[in-house]
Amino acid sequence: MPNQIKITWQKLGELLEAPPSHHTVELRNALTKQLDSLMAKNEVYLRQRSRATWLKAGDCNSKFFHYKASSRRRRNTISALEDEHGRWQTTEQEVVDGVRGRVTEEMNQALLVEFTAEEIKIALFQMHPSKAPGLDGFSPFFYQKYWQIVGEDVVAAVLHFFKMGKLLKKINFTHVALIPKVHEPKNMMQLRPISLCNVLYKIGAKVLATRLKEILPTLISDTQSAFVPGRAISDNSIVAFELLHMMHKKNQGRHGYLALKIDMSKAYDRVEWSFLEALMKGMGFAPQWIQLIMDCVTTVSYSFMLNGNPVGYVIPQRGLRQGDPLSPYLLLLCAEALSSLILQAERRNLLHGVNLCRGALSVSHLFFTDDSFLFLRANRQDCEQLSIIFQKYEMVSSQKIHLEKSCVSFSNNIDHTDQDNLAAVLGVRRVDQHDVYLGLPTHVGRLRRQCFNSLKERIWKKIQGWKAKLLSFVGKEILLKVVAQAVPIYMMNCFLIPKCLRDEIQQVMARYWWGNHRDFDG
Repeated sequence: MPNQIKITWQKLGELLEAPPSHHTVELRNALTKQLDSLMAKNEVYLRQRSRATWLKAGDCNSKFFHYKASSRRRRNTISALEDEHGRWQTTEQEVVDGVRGRVTEEMNQALLVEFTAEEIKIALFQMHPSKAPGLDGFSPFFYQKYWQIVGEDVVAAVLHFFKMGKLLKKINFTHVALIPKVHEPKNMMQLRPISLCNVLYKIGAKVLATRLKEILPTLISDTQSAFVPGRAISDNSIVAFELLHMMHKKNQGRHGYLALKIDMSKAYDRVEWSFLEALMKGMGFAPQWIQLIMDCVTTVSYSFMLNGNPVGYVIPQRGLRQGDPLSPYLLLLCAEALSSLILQAERRNLLHGVNLCRGALSVSHLFFTDDSFLFLRANRQDCEQLSIIFQKYEMVSSQKIHLEKSCVSFSNNIDHTDQDNLAAVLGVRRVDQHDVYLGLPTHVGRLRRQCFNSLKERIWKKIQGWKAKLLSFVGKEILLKVVAQAVPIYMMNCFLIPKCLRDEIQQVMARYWWGNHRDFDG
């Protein structure tokens, strides 16, 4: 509300300075009514926040309501918590302490070395030419095609941002496309917001992301493998499947184990900007670098694309954009804070990870963006401590663990009654075994064909959508080689697919190549 009032005041001030005309007068009157309405709404909002229900009349939007609202915020703010040793800790400091000082002076110098025109050009030409354009309508192809004409101006604009640390809000204005997660979405939870950033902004953000990516391996622990150079998604998959297989075979022993798969609710949208800034300061990033990053994050404004038309105007107060080159790396930093809390508890023997065998390293968690697995001893102490860690992290970062979508499984040497009790402590449902992790089956039994049958269905659905009668033999060959044959590669990195299934997949592609068109034209 205060931001809307401020923007309306600025627009009204510009109109008051403009030459008088019939159109200008109409706009002034409309903005004046809008401003009166916003002020009235703000007054009601502050009255409600102040909880001064006994006050029936008073000054309009007075300092009294601001004081009451601020007072209530201070009263409801948790400033410190007492830890298990009786020491009072501020939760934000405790979260940041685990990652403090990871960025060295040499890293900061590498991040802030003078930006060059060549870096900007490389960032542009790494973009896909036909990606959806932002508000200005210019795709990367336009800048790449006419670089000899517009290149100098583009470089000057981006370098000005890097030098001054201030980004024009118009450049950061973003259209948000709502992509359905299901066939017929019925509510907002079934839509994925993808930001269509202006290419000019994305060039600057990509330059920053490229420099940040170079130092990520030293900032991000080995338990995270997304977007970090030299690490692959298969790293997490293989380790997780080995641990789950060991738990499935464990029928006896003094210690039992649990595998908790958690789902982060709207991981990008819930990131608190103040937490992100405090986290980067704690890590040791230079103030100039933090200012560049935060200016990219906080100057954004949105309109939503509804059936191809922009609707509404939103100025957010938190969240990262899916579609911004910086967002995946900033989300990694936020997840590292949760990882550090778990590792701290493990070092203090409050949590205990899982060892595959004697002498092996202990594994307590595996993170891949918002798809996370935790492996712990199945006892009440570990479960209660993990719940406390989740509460601390949620309180500081505003992230939310979706308990309804999270689930836990146990090794076979744990009694079913104990399993139910521990699942209740964690607040999640118990399952006998997890279905999938990172798109792959977590358990492969004797019926291997059933586990991998979905692979054939995925390829079949892709081929069904291709209009064979509209494609030449060359076009069909390219689709089969680039798309259909690439689908099994990810699964084959971890599993040996049954020979009979491989033959059936080959038959599906052969029918599309040689068969009549009616089988595939839908």
